[in-house]
Amino acid sequence: MAEVAAFSTAVSAIDLLALASKILKRYHDYVASGHRVPKNLQSVANQIPFLRESLKRHAEAEQAALSSGNFAATAFLLAECQTYLTRLQNFIDELIPDPGANRLVKIRKAIKSVRKEDELKQIQSELAQQISALTYGTSVSTLNKVSAHRCIGHAEEASGAIHNAPLKSTYGLPTTKVSKFIGRQDVLNDIINYFIKPCRPLDSSSSCGHQKNGLLKNATTNRTIAVLQGMGGQGKTQIALEMCENLQIQHQFKIILWINARSEDSVVHAFERFAQQMSQKGSHFSDTEAKIDYVLQRIGEIRRPCLLIFDNYDDLENFQDIRRYFPIEKRHAVFVTSRHEDSVFLGDAIPVSAMSSSDAVTLLFERIGQAQNAEDLEMAEIIVRRLGFLPLAVSQAGAYIKSMKIPIRDFMNHYDERASSILQQVPSIWEYGISIFATWEMSMEQYSKDAIERDHIDQMLLFCAILHHEVLDENFLSHMLRSLQDLPSWTNPFQTGNKWDTSKFQQAISKLGRLSLIQILTFKANHFDISIHPMISEWLKLRIAPSTLLVNIVNAIAIVACFIQSGSGRKMSFECKREIKSYVFSCLRDLEIAEDREHKLLQDRGTAQPTTLDQLISAKLVIADFMFENCYYSFTSNLLEGVLHTCEQRDGFNSPKAREAAQKLANCYTQVKRYKEAENMYHRLLAITGEEGSCELADCYTAQNRFQAAEDMYLKILTRFENGLGTTHPDTIHCLSQLGICRQQQSSLSKAEQVLREVLHRTEEKSIQGSDSQSALTRSEAVVPPWLIDRAEAFRGLALIYCEREDYPNAEDMFCNSMTVYEQMYGPHNRQVLTNVHNLAVIYNIQDRLSESEEMYHKTLVGYEELYGPEHEMTFKVCHCYGHVLASQYKLLEGACLHQRSWTGLENIHGPEHEGVISVYRCLVNLTRSYEDKVELEKLYKTALASRTNALGRDHELTIDTAFDLVKLYVDEERWVDARELAIQVLAGERKKEPIDAGKVVSVLEKLAHAHWCLSEWPEAEAVCQEILSLQEGMQAYHDPVTLDAAQNLANIFHVQGKIKEAEAVHAKYEEGYVKVLKQGEEVTQNLEDKLMGINLNDQ
Repeated sequence: MAEVAAFSTAVSAIDLLALASKILKRYHDYVASGHRVPKNLQSVANQIPFLRESLKRHAEAEQAALSSGNFAATAFLLAECQTYLTRLQNFIDELIPDPGANRLVKIRKAIKSVRKEDELKQIQSELAQQISALTYGTSVSTLNKVSAHRCIGHAEEASGAIHNAPLKSTYGLPTTKVSKFIGRQDVLNDIINYFIKPCRPLDSSSSCGHQKNGLLKNATTNRTIAVLQGMGGQGKTQIALEMCENLQIQHQFKIILWINARSEDSVVHAFERFAQQMSQKGSHFSDTEAKIDYVLQRIGEIRRPCLLIFDNYDDLENFQDIRRYFPIEKRHAVFVTSRHEDSVFLGDAIPVSAMSSSDAVTLLFERIGQAQNAEDLEMAEIIVRRLGFLPLAVSQAGAYIKSMKIPIRDFMNHYDERASSILQQVPSIWEYGISIFATWEMSMEQYSKDAIERDHIDQMLLFCAILHHEVLDENFLSHMLRSLQDLPSWTNPFQTGNKWDTSKFQQAISKLGRLSLIQILTFKANHFDISIHPMISEWLKLRIAPSTLLVNIVNAIAIVACFIQSGSGRKMSFECKREIKSYVFSCLRDLEIAEDREHKLLQDRGTAQPTTLDQLISAKLVIADFMFENCYYSFTSNLLEGVLHTCEQRDGFNSPKAREAAQKLANCYTQVKRYKEAENMYHRLLAITGEEGSCELADCYTAQNRFQAAEDMYLKILTRFENGLGTTHPDTIHCLSQLGICRQQQSSLSKAEQVLREVLHRTEEKSIQGSDSQSALTRSEAVVPPWLIDRAEAFRGLALIYCEREDYPNAEDMFCNSMTVYEQMYGPHNRQVLTNVHNLAVIYNIQDRLSESEEMYHKTLVGYEELYGPEHEMTFKVCHCYGHVLASQYKLLEGACLHQRSWTGLENIHGPEHEGVISVYRCLVNLTRSYEDKVELEKLYKTALASRTNALGRDHELTIDTAFDLVKLYVDEERWVDARELAIQVLAGERKKEPIDAGKVVSVLEKLAHAHWCLSEWPEAEAVCQEILSLQEGMQAYHDPVTLDAAQNLANIFHVQGKIKEAEAVHAKYEEGYVKVLKQGEEVTQNLEDKLMGINLNDQ
């Protein structure tokens, strides 16, 4: 299909070349005859040669690379270009007379050309944009080496800036539109009429809405926002795609942007992609918000209307604030598709229901591939009615009839035979209707006549649905299954020689895609990205007994756990870990639902069903380790609590699985600082063994800084292990390692170094004794030797000791050694590796090796974003440190951006009162002050003020302090009105404090007095100065310089107002103080002179 698309696009380019040449020839012929043409027409004609060159290069490039895949956007460009060329041709015919025309005709056309001058200017501008767009598109598809900015004749800008690329006519438009759209003309007309002639809100006196020509008008908005609302399976996305191909819509809107609105993450991802497409290669954005703002800004700069389509906006509970992604300019339009009824409150509702009977019948015959006939028409109407007039169900029914080559009249017999069994396996009330499920069941039978093969495919689809139905990477799925030693039975059709065969799996996926049971999203790098519709996913789970579903979910969880334990799982990339986490969440969510259904059925039946509880418990324990390693501590503790509860109920606390779960749970409690619960759990475990202590309990003491108790316990355990197990036993080495770390944390550096050196010595002995770690780690079935972890930790402990001694070269060596060992065990994509990289960044920064520190911080940030996610606390903390390093190198703006991200993120996690949040905020303020950008500083203060007001209230100390910072900025900028108004608010807050901080009140009053003085508000300034003087007298002696300054300011106010007596009274009252201060000043001066004289005499 790509070749056909490329051929048709190239042909269009050739046609446009001919049209452009024809126009240019007509123009040159007229000029050659000695006639003059309008100036704007000359400018337009001068652009045509450049357009011809762009079209020529485009046609050649497309023909040379038929499978480039970038044809949809180019086709829109050519269509728009054709529109402008056609308009230009019509203008030339209208404005340029034929060579043989008489004088009267020439005069009339000359007069008309003057009237059309503005329209010619518009054509000239639009044609220039088309030349730029075609030049950019051609350069990207042919060379892919030179930036678009250079292709259109501009010099390259400095890297890091944002450079606009020429705009395309569409962004993000899916390629999943049906080849022939049938029906829904009434809905399409409503949509097109709405956008071409937008419906305005009803008068406030009218009712909330009324139905007119199928359009439900909503009086809640004055924006051009339409919402296509209806249940799933109605073809809303296809209607929206059909609307985008309408010429009236294409001419109405300069650009169309398509956004997948399933979640806020998908919307943000779309805007990020748009930002990259709308800017040139090399453009830099500080963060995601900057990309969103950039896209909305580009849209706002376009004078013609633009259309933003938000498709599948269904999850309103978790994604409520979609309006923030709407453009603010009222000339732009928004179109939303959703099945959620509350979405209609966004704008004007255009309801979409089932297809009409006639449209559904037409669709059925089209999918069957036969012309309508009177004989089959009646049966076709029965079929579509039975299928609920849902396009998806009708389309699949047509595909079934065509594939099975059965007459239409026999379809209902097939349907009735299968419907009875399906009805027994789904709820009696089901909002999507039974007809779609029945059609899917028949399509599944169409896959193969072999019942065993169909059963394998059933289980494969169910496995995919349990893991993740939205987007599933077939390549990763295959990789996970290949890592298993024992493949599940449903993989038999996809094996060759008892090994997983990817090509067979892809063939099955391709066949399922043709049957519309799955959707193939992309095919790249020899693998598919596939998706299972949520309704099909539900059908796959509902069509089997709850107990069977439960077994399948447990098997899926076990497969994920086996992969985690394998060699491939141990050295997972960050991308792979994210995929595994999504599988874990999806599996456990399905497990919870299935267990609930099973429990209800058991209550009804009163009989137990066989379960696979042991397999599930083992898998959950493996998953708990994985999630703990990836810092999902809350999730891990909840999971382990459930496992422990199950094991205790079934076998008691003394069972091996219960003790294993309890041990892991106690470790998790220690990590999240639930120390009392951790200690109780450890003591329960020790009560079973009768031992006095354990390394894990000692670790808990160390985490609480109870170092002496921890050290005593380590020493007792170490003695027992060395006597009973030997000095090189893994448990002995681990205890010794933890003892060294404990001593290092309590700053017993010499003792700690001695112990950690001994750990290195014993682990070296261990490897010499025959535990060849290098060869062991190359085998996929190998388990990481525990003593190797202790060796890595010993290196890191020594590094920390050297850091405390400021011996940074040795510390660097130790961190590098630790990082090397961890990379051997887990690969580069590991939390411990990143921790060592982070530590290297810190010691490089301490040594002022800033460029090396910057490099390490960059690696750490990228790694943390992939490991923890961009919104994790660890990521934000690294942003803060990274920002300091950049600022130290005078990269102030980059540093400020990272500080801003850190502050905003940490505040969202901890709130504005958290000590770390306040520290980052102060750093950001100081950095912004350092590059003297008062606009940014004001924006920062206002953001902090709004955030703290919302979270803490107007009268909280942090809120008041932030407002006062803004007051001082206003005073510095001499914005006296703003300073006065905000100072009054701050003063009101300070006076509400108990007890009142008189010093802060005076500081605010001084700024307020300054504002009143500069605004010539003398009575107000007088009142404020009197209050300042009163407060100063209460805090200071009457002769204190601060009090005297306040008195002098009050006297000055009196003088300005002509109140001479009051001013003299103030001077008289404080005259004794002035004299005393002067006398003290004279005494201080004399003392200094005496000391100086003494120094001079000594020198002589």
